[in-house]
Amino acid sequence: MILLIAFALFFAWGWLRARRAGGRTADRLRYGLIHGLAAVLVIYVVATLGDWQGFFN
Repeated sequence: MILLIAFALFFAWGWLRARRAGGRTADRLRYGLIHGLAAVLVIYVVATLGDWQGFFN
């Protein structure tokens, strides 16, 4: 659930950045997807490595 919320927030942030830069719909979708997926990937990696190393147990 947290990953879904993070994706939505960062997707919106990327969408707004592209909109301010004058991007059209394809640019907005691309920026949104890149920002959303990058954020989810970072959160997932940190949580997985932290759990594996025993940091979050």
